[in-house]
Amino acid sequence: MLEVTLDTPQALHVIRTLSSVLPKRVSVGAATVMDKEQAVAAIDAGAKFITSPILCTEIIDICEKRGVLAIPAALTPTEIYTAIQAGARAVKLFPACSLGWQGLEAVKSLGPYKEVS
Repeated sequence: MLEVTLDTPQALHVIRTLSSVLPKRVSVGAATVMDKEQAVAAIDAGAKFITSPILCTEIIDICEKRGVLAIPAALTPTEIYTAIQAGARAVKLFPACSLGWQGLEAVKSLGPYKEVS
């Protein structure tokens, strides 16, 4: 996986170029995606996954419709649950540093989870 942040100069051009020249086994994605419009532009440029520092269900929805992996950020149990209910197959714990050294314990305390297929 290779991630290009959208604040990179000419990020969409970089995604488009990398997607066309790298082997198919390399997934090029877009990071720091903040809204549906950015997600659509990145997917149109060839992004195979979208990461976001926020939980935006519109991004998850457009990714699901376009067959692209959405990886939203979430921190609280409610945000994690909302992301999964919206269709996210992966969730980025962010900002994990705000959990301090309790990060792993905080994740464990979320309890049993159902693997999404």
